[in-house]
Amino acid sequence: MSSRMDRIYARAKEARKTIVLPEGMDPRVVKAAAGARDRGYADTILLGNPDAVQKIARENGVDLIIAGAVDQEGLLTYFFGSNAQKIARHAEASVLLLTKPAYPPR
Repeated sequence: MSSRMDRIYARAKEARKTIVLPEGMDPRVVKAAAGARDRGYADTILLGNPDAVQKIARENGVDLIIAGAVDQEGLLTYFFGSNAQKIARHAEASVLLLTKPAYPPR
C-alpha cells in the first residue's frame, strides 16, 4: 500500500498546483495547507476575513501575507478602507498587496 501512496505523492510533487481554500479560518484546513506546502505537493491560498487572517498568521509564524486589492474610487473606500488595507495596517507579518484596477485604463 505504501508504494502506491508513494507514487501518488510523487505525481503530486511533479504536477504541483495552487489550490484555493475558502475555509481559511478552520484550523484543520490551515494545518492541511501547511502540510501540503511543506511536503511540496501544492501551493495554497487561504481565504478569510482580515481579523482571522491576522490571527492565523500570528499563531502559525507566517512571515508574509499576500492580499489582493482592487483600486477603488469612492468615499466608502476612503473612509473605511478595504480588507486588504485592514490587513496591511494591523498585521505583524510583512504584507504584499497585489492590486488590479477596478476600471480598465483609459
